Amino acid sequence: SRGDLRKKLEYAFALYDADLNGYLNLNEVRLVLNGMLDLLGADRKSHSLTQITEECMNTLDISKDGKITKGITLFFYLFDCLLYTSD
Repeated sequence: SRGDLRKKLEYAFALYDADLNGYLNLNEVRLVLNGMLDLLGADRKSHSLTQITEECMNTLDISKDGKITKGITLFFYLFDCLLYTSD
């Protein structure tokens, strides 16, 4: 719980960047969101992982090339995607 937030986010990005290419693809984003849904204890029947993943990709994939680049706002946004669905 202690430490620099940027380093924690970089670690989290590296953890989910399974192919180590410096980007997150659809499947890697799905893994991030799946983990966050579990962390939040979200009801899987009322939250579609596929829908949430597609919405996040549509927003974060600025260049529409199927990749999300590493950035400090990435995990804030992904977490925010789940927060609005966990009501």
